[in-house]
Amino acid sequence: MASRTNMSTEDRQRMYQAAQKCNFSCLFLVCTVAFSMSLYATGFCAFVSRDVVLQQGNDIASVCANFDIPQEQCTSMLGSQGVGFWAWEMTLPVDQQACFSYTQYVDGIGYVTPRFDRQFNSAKACQGVAVFFGALAWFTMAFSLCCPLHKSGGKCLSFYFFIAFLFQSLAFLIFKSDICKPGFFNAYFGGTTPAGIESVSCSRNRATNMAIAAVVLYFYAMSLVPGATAPDPIINYFGTSERQAGATAEVPEAAEADKNGGAGVDDDVA
Repeated sequence: MASRTNMSTEDRQRMYQAAQKCNFSCLFLVCTVAFSMSLYATGFCAFVSRDVVLQQGNDIASVCANFDIPQEQCTSMLGSQGVGFWAWEMTLPVDQQACFSYTQYVDGIGYVTPRFDRQFNSAKACQGVAVFFGALAWFTMAFSLCCPLHKSGGKCLSFYFFIAFLFQSLAFLIFKSDICKPGFFNAYFGGTTPAGIESVSCSRNRATNMAIAAVVLYFYAMSLVPGATAPDPIINYFGTSERQAGATAEVPEAAEADKNGGAGVDDDVA
C-alpha cells in the first residue's frame, strides 16, 4: 500500500512539473508575439491616423494655393495621414502610402522639422522602454535553451513583463499630443497654421491595435510566470544541469554501497 501511495505521489509530481514546463513554452510564445507587436508599433510610421477637417466652403486645392510648396505634399498634409514615433505616412497618387522622415525640405524655407511637445516625447520614450524590457524578457527566455534558468530568473521575468506592460500602456499619451491639433505641421507651412482648417481628429491605426494587443499579452504573460518552470537546457554551455548533477552524484553513492555490500558478503563467508 505504501509503495502505491509513493508511486501516485511521484506521478502527480511528474505531471505537475510537466505542466509547469508546458506553461513555460506557452509563456515564451506569448512573449514572442507581444514583443513582435510592440516592435512593429514602434517602427511603423502610422501609429495614429490623423484626419484634417476643413471648414465649409474650403477645399484642399484652395488652401494649398496660398503656399509655395509641392501640391502633392500639401494635399497629403491637409488630408488623412499616419503619424508614428519616428516618421509619418504620406499618401501619394494614386492611393499609395509611403513613409517619410519628419525632416523635410520645403522650397523657399529649407529643411524643417515639426515641433514635438512633451506628451509626444514622453509617449516615444515610454514606447522605447516597453520594447527594451520586452527584449530583455525574450532574450532571457531564449537563453534558457543553453543555460539553466533558476527561480531568480523567473522573478526577473515578472519584473520585465510588468515594466513592459506599464510603459506600453503609457505610450498612448501620443493621443494627447500636438499631433491631434491643427498646428502640428506648421513648420511645413512657414510656421503658420493654414487658414481653412476647422479641426483635426486622431484615431487608432493598425500599429495602435498592435500596441493594444501587446499590452494585453504582456499582462497575460505576467500572470503565467508563477506557474512556469524552464525545462532543462537543450545544449548546456555552462556546465551540467541540476538533474544531470544529481544523477552524477548518485553514481559514487551506488558504487560505495555495492562495495560495502560486497565486503559484508565476504565477511559472512569468511
